[in-house]
Amino acid sequence: MAEAMMKSKAAALTVAERCRSILGANSQAHLNTIKVDSKGSKSEIHTSKVYYIFKRGKPYLWVYEGDLHNTNIIIDERGSLYVSNVVPGPLTGLLKSIRNFISTNLTQSPKTRLLVITHRRWIARPRRTPAQVHRNVHNFREVQQCTLLSIKTGGCSEDCSYCPQSSRYNTGLKAQKLMNSDAVLEAAKKAKEAGSTRFCMGAAWRDTIGRKTNFKQILEYVKEIRGMGMEVCCTLGMIEKQQAMELKEAGLTAYNHNLDTSREYYPNIITTRSYDERLETLQHVRDAGISVCSGGIIGLGEAEEDRVGLLHTLATLPTHPESVPINALVAVKGTPLQDQKPVEIWEMIRMIATARIVMPKAMVRLSAGRVKFSMPEQALCFLAGANSIFTGDKLLTTPNNDYNADQLMFKVLGLTPKAPSFTEDSSEGIESERCEEEAVSNIA
Repeated sequence: MAEAMMKSKAAALTVAERCRSILGANSQAHLNTIKVDSKGSKSEIHTSKVYYIFKRGKPYLWVYEGDLHNTNIIIDERGSLYVSNVVPGPLTGLLKSIRNFISTNLTQSPKTRLLVITHRRWIARPRRTPAQVHRNVHNFREVQQCTLLSIKTGGCSEDCSYCPQSSRYNTGLKAQKLMNSDAVLEAAKKAKEAGSTRFCMGAAWRDTIGRKTNFKQILEYVKEIRGMGMEVCCTLGMIEKQQAMELKEAGLTAYNHNLDTSREYYPNIITTRSYDERLETLQHVRDAGISVCSGGIIGLGEAEEDRVGLLHTLATLPTHPESVPINALVAVKGTPLQDQKPVEIWEMIRMIATARIVMPKAMVRLSAGRVKFSMPEQALCFLAGANSIFTGDKLLTTPNNDYNADQLMFKVLGLTPKAPSFTEDSSEGIESERCEEEAVSNIA
């Protein structure tokens, strides 16, 4: 182990020396040591070294060396990003280290500079980095199939501009009561037979407060579906601490509560629930020991900075979400966003690739809007780091790819269905040592 770490450090120093030789004898190299607070996460980077290389008095290139997990990051002045020995865990330490350096040396916003670099460069100057991260941490052929069922449809009091289930908009959707047990369990059974290993239940509520009878029914649904050997996820709006604990006791695997977009753009989309209320719900879920599922939607009219802001918020939570759904807006007639133009596949790929880089262990879920993408386009999303899909002819109330179409895609692309996992560690690390050595050889 000690020998391996010494080799990794030697490789990083070789890179730094090589950079000096490229830049010329007059360039200066500065070595700083930065201590990073791990906030209790076992896979955080605790210490780091950043080599600052200057040319003509300006920062030209910097090399990040992670002591704990031997992760080396190189970023040049054009924004090209290179990675070797990618850590199979959160990169919050890296984000903090680079952000601290940028805040004292560059004029750009320290909050989002690294993510902007990442978000913009994968398509303009494609690198192998997202695939390297993905292959280092996950079995790259495995894709989890999930099914999402609306168990209580319509009549929601919220004003989410994208949602056809809001009672404020005339979308032709009729409000329905909570589905009975037989219907829910039959849907779960059908999903499992079709290959889904996670079954998600969604209810169009602002919160679960005052819904004791319905909530008890849902707890029973969770127990029954978990008994089938499936992962179980719920999205029921805001929940309190006690309700989160009850869901945990019932066997809930994960709770979904999306942030939707950046904090700055959020008021343009929703006014009936604050951003902080969403973050509070995520904390209740985390405190209860339930896996967190949280992502967002692109195509809401937001700027690129808002997409970066969303990922920045998720990536700098005390612990990364175990699941990050990336949705493309499905514009529904009658909603305020009915005239939004469709999201292009390249936008989806950028978002997925960036999410994969900054949240390596997360299941990045190619979610709503997938039905509009061709099989080759979806293949690019998997190459960029997506490793989960929602399958079934509906995603809550909007169209989705059906089971047969997805089974054909798996066969054509050579994908393997991912088995259910009931632990927080989703990293399989298939062929990780080989991938790490290959990554080092590519940049050293």
